[in-house]
Amino acid sequence: MRFSVTGNEGFDRAQACLGGVYGGEIDEMTMRSKKQKNLWVCGEAIDLCGECGGYNLHFAFASGMIAGENL
Repeated sequence: MRFSVTGNEGFDRAQACLGGVYGGEIDEMTMRSKKQKNLWVCGEAIDLCGECGGYNLHFAFASGMIAGENL
C-alpha cells in the first residue's frame, strides 16, 4: 500500500525533530567536538533524528556513555 503525507502536527506534537550540533563536527568514537577543544556533545544536543521506536533514546544513552568514557 502507498500512503501520501498530507501534513503534520507541528513542533508541539513532534516526537523528534532536528537541530543541534552538526554530526560531522563530532568525533563519533569519543563524541568530542572537532571544532572546540574540551567539548563533548551527546544525545539530543546533536543534529540527528532516528526513526520512532526507541532509536533516539538508545542513541542518547549510548552517546552519553561514549562521551563519559572519553572525558
